[in-house]
This record gives sequence, C-alpha cells and structure tokens, in this order.
Amino acid sequence: MIYRSKLLTSGFVAFALLYSTQTYSHGSATGIVKERMDIMVTVGDTLKMLSGMAKGSIPFNAKRAAQATRQISDDLGKYPTMFTKHSGAAPSEAAPEIWTDTAGFKELAKKLEAASLSASKTLAASSDQSEIKAILIELGNTCKACHKKYRQSLS
Repeated sequence: MIYRSKLLTSGFVAFALLYSTQTYSHGSATGIVKERMDIMVTVGDTLKMLSGMAKGSIPFNAKRAAQATRQISDDLGKYPTMFTKHSGAAPSEAAPEIWTDTAGFKELAKKLEAASLSASKTLAASSDQSEIKAILIELGNTCKACHKKYRQSLS
C-alpha cells in the first residue's frame, strides 16, 4: 500500500513538472505545432483534474471526468495525423523518431486513445473516485512511454 501511494505521488509530481514545462514552451508555437501542443495541454488538464479527484482535493464528478477522458480519446484519434512534414522544428518537442518510427508512434497514440475511451466509460458508470487511481496509472504509463521515445526536451 505504501509503495502504491509513493508511486502515485511520484507520478503526480512528474506530471506537474511535465505540465509546467509544457505550458512554458508553447508561447511561440503556431499552426499545427500549436494545435498539437494544445491537445497535450488538454490531456494535462484532464490528468491534473483526475489527480485532484483521486486525492480528494477536487470533488468527484463522474460526468466531468468521463467527458474529459472522452475528449482525450477524441483528440488522440486525430493526433498522429498532425505530424506533417517539416513540423518538427522548435518550439515543437517532437522527436525525429515520430517520423522514423511512425508505426510505433501511431500504436502508442491508439493505445492512449483506447485507454481514454475505456476510462470515460468506466468513469461515467462510477459513483465515486475509487476507479481513478488505476485509470491514472494506465494513462500515465502510456503517456510516459510515448514521451520517452517520441518527445525531446528543448531545455
């Protein structure tokens, strides 16, 4: 139990750092790069909200949580198509592997899309926040796997 609590806490801290870095770097983005970054901000906002619900600092709202995770699923359905040729220059944080391993990138995006849709259905039927921790772990692990390989730090 203590291990799981520490795992969740470290995940929340990592998410907060990722989210603050992401928000800072978006200032000069335009066009398709900004659209991609805006989707990631939406994903970050949703994970932040779910984290708050899991910790009890935000009141649980099944409808709001389900809608937010459904939005991630909808956005991730189109996300891989947003990496057009020559859209990898700064301020984009897209790693070259997105274009050299497109199949792997699309596979992880599909995995997050499916996990988000499943989360949305689970949350819509939930009467309390008991499901959120497992959902956060699944979504967080998928995000982490994708960012590890397909995102580069510009700082």
